[in-house]
Amino acid sequence: AYSSATANTNTRLGIGSSGQVLTVSGGVPAWATATSGGMTLLATHTLSGATSTISSISGAYNRLMAFIELPQNATADGNFRIAPNGDTNLAYLVGVKIATTVYDVNGGYISTNSTTNRSNVNFSATLVIDNYTTTATLKPVQYYGWYAPTSGSGQFMSSGVTAQSGAITSLVFSNSGGNLTSGTVYLYGVK
Repeated sequence: AYSSATANTNTRLGIGSSGQVLTVSGGVPAWATATSGGMTLLATHTLSGATSTISSISGAYNRLMAFIELPQNATADGNFRIAPNGDTNLAYLVGVKIATTVYDVNGGYISTNSTTNRSNVNFSATLVIDNYTTTATLKPVQYYGWYAPTSGSGQFMSSGVTAQSGAITSLVFSNSGGNLTSGTVYLYGVK
């Protein structure tokens, strides 16, 4: 309920639509569609098989954020990997520079860069890709989290760019140790 400053009349503003935010228009409260800063769940994806793909990613956002929980594989310890658009050639370049060479230390994948336990009871990670729809520049990437290596546990953090010219429309997940048997990815678009 609010009172208009000009009419001094009590008015009830009903609930807005899903995804709307409360704002002010013409001096009174109003519901409007958020123009920036909001996160929208685009997909909840269960990991399984030799490769597991989230495809047809909407290009209506500025940033992709993926939260990855407990990926496991059936066969052996391995390296959990992500390939934007399935590209395993120049998917990811890490920001390490010696002389004029930028080193790709992930074998073309966005990865943990360390062998993780196939049961991964402690694995939790966040992937952030900014400006993922651009076709004009490289796309900044951050990848960090906690995992269970073959002994003990550890953390990882890396940043770099994807070396692709096209917009990112899919993410392909795999593990060098064998077929993925479980795990969940929550993919968000951020305005």
